[in-house]
Amino acid sequence: SIQYTDFDVYTKYLIYCIESSDSYDWAKALMYDRQGTENESHLIEYGKDVFFDGKKIDLFGATLCSTRALPDNINQPQSPIIDFRLETYGTEFPDLMYSNNAKERTAKEGLIEMNFKHALSKVQVEVSRQDDQMLGEIQIKKVSLANTSSKGRLDIVNGTWSDYDTE
Repeated sequence: SIQYTDFDVYTKYLIYCIESSDSYDWAKALMYDRQGTENESHLIEYGKDVFFDGKKIDLFGATLCSTRALPDNINQPQSPIIDFRLETYGTEFPDLMYSNNAKERTAKEGLIEMNFKHALSKVQVEVSRQDDQMLGEIQIKKVSLANTSSKGRLDIVNGTWSDYDTE
């Protein structure tokens, strides 16, 4: 089953808005790399209004699920692409999430719901013993996860990840 959860108040987002089309001209975007912040009503405030005169729009977003940090956009004019490097965030590993579901929307709809999906997820490992008597003292020396990424690019529009750990 699908579970929907509100983000924390003051979570930061990057928002992108463009007229609906089969091929986007991002030089004509209504919003590109606009910072938004989640308010107490769990709506994203993004500054001044965008007017699109009855045109259909597509709306995209990205977040690190953080009240302090924003994802880094590489500012390619072709598409909103997030550049992610884990070392940028020190010990505060973020979840990288994006939304690309809000397409062909009109002003008549009022509020536009954006559903965010994980591109990268923070993983926490906890180890516990079942019987203190039986195992004695244990020291964990290493935990490793296979097929993980620490650097890459997320194309928000297409929801695709390009790994560049080999650089």
